[in-house]
Amino acid sequence: MSDGVIQEARQIAFCEGEFLVKALESEEELRQANHLRHRVFAEKLKWVPKRKDQLESDVYDTCSTSIGLFSARGQHLGIGRITRAPFPFMLESEFSARLVGSHRLRKESDPAEITRLAVDPSITDRGLSARLMRTVH
Repeated sequence: MSDGVIQEARQIAFCEGEFLVKALESEEELRQANHLRHRVFAEKLKWVPKRKDQLESDVYDTCSTSIGLFSARGQHLGIGRITRAPFPFMLESEFSARLVGSHRLRKESDPAEITRLAVDPSITDRGLSARLMRTVH
């Protein structure tokens, strides 16, 4: 790339207890993640508009890695998105009002932002939901 950005291509996959955490790669995995995001961010929290296709996505997806949390049976339980510098962070635009005073984000090679962190809203067991959130985060 001519702008000096080095793109890394690494598989992310590990087990945390009975859960599998992995980078989403297939079209079906990404569709499931975007559907879960729609259920959480459009339907439940109402942070973004509902869509007919029930798939929530935004401009940050193009430069981010989506991470999925799966049960031992392969059920998609949670999601998160990691954006690494120097790509734009949501905190710089949508949430810039949350930056205190003249605080500036450090955008060197090592910072990353975790966004669209969510657990399947049909999980009503608060203990399980909390464990899943800690696993994804």
